[in-house]
Amino acid sequence: MNKWSRYVQSPRFLEISRKYYFPAPDTYPLIRRYLGVTGEMQILDVGCGTGFFTRLLAEGLSRGKVYGLDIDGEHIAAAREIGRRQGLAGRVEFIQGDALSLPFEDGAFDLVASCTFFNVVKNPRAAMGEMLRVVRDGGVVASLDSMTLGNQTWHRGYYPELPWLARLEELEKKIWRMYQAIYPLAGVAVGLPTSEIPHFFAASGLKKVRVHALGRVFSLSNAILSPEERQEYITALYLDGLEKLNNYLKLPQSKDYLTREEVDEYAGLLMQKRDYLLSEEDENIIWEWYGGANLLTVGDVVKKK
Repeated sequence: MNKWSRYVQSPRFLEISRKYYFPAPDTYPLIRRYLGVTGEMQILDVGCGTGFFTRLLAEGLSRGKVYGLDIDGEHIAAAREIGRRQGLAGRVEFIQGDALSLPFEDGAFDLVASCTFFNVVKNPRAAMGEMLRVVRDGGVVASLDSMTLGNQTWHRGYYPELPWLARLEELEKKIWRMYQAIYPLAGVAVGLPTSEIPHFFAASGLKKVRVHALGRVFSLSNAILSPEERQEYITALYLDGLEKLNNYLKLPQSKDYLTREEVDEYAGLLMQKRDYLLSEEDENIIWEWYGGANLLTVGDVVKKK
């Protein structure tokens, strides 16, 4: 099942967006502290995608291990490759599997966590049941979720007069309408709204449920980013835009939304924006930015004797 990686977030986009956007790097130690990540814990990250959150959790361990599980094979393949490049063998392991039937023994983990998972899983109750099954008595279940799947605040930026930018934005709107018609986000966000997750934790039997709000913001104009980080993000965004469009163009219904001429024009304009941003990588005036908030929900496991 690789629809998510083909039509919503490619492995490239998912990884780059987590790295530079969600959540901010200075919150990583805070997240690990809230979750109590220490020592030799055994941890499971459910719905791990390309494994960014999995690796974030592993950084807090001395000799423990974190397992990342996802149903999307393309994301798991990317997670394994990134883990291999970062030398994480023995500390992190990625498994393709179903969150509704976890391939682990009862009570195998000290912490079962997830990131942007409960918003999209079709059966949150069944998923929670499996998470509770594989966590030990006295362990912890946690979930980090965006307040919305979109951006709560956004600014298109203070771009100079660029004759091609208006046409690019026009085509982007047309392409977005195609995406939503063929594979609508409404059909993806079939789980729980983030506002319901704290009560859901309590209703599932978790004790001492607590929440922590974590802000997020991203802009290429932010001077906190190095030139290398900006280049990486700009290039990845360009490649992802082409890859995602090409995946949709393989579907016969795409012909109802775009002409071949529009596709070629869009690809050219996308490249033009990439080249423009790369040439202006040290600018500090455009400030196209995106922001929002995340909610970290944590609950203690007390199993009945």
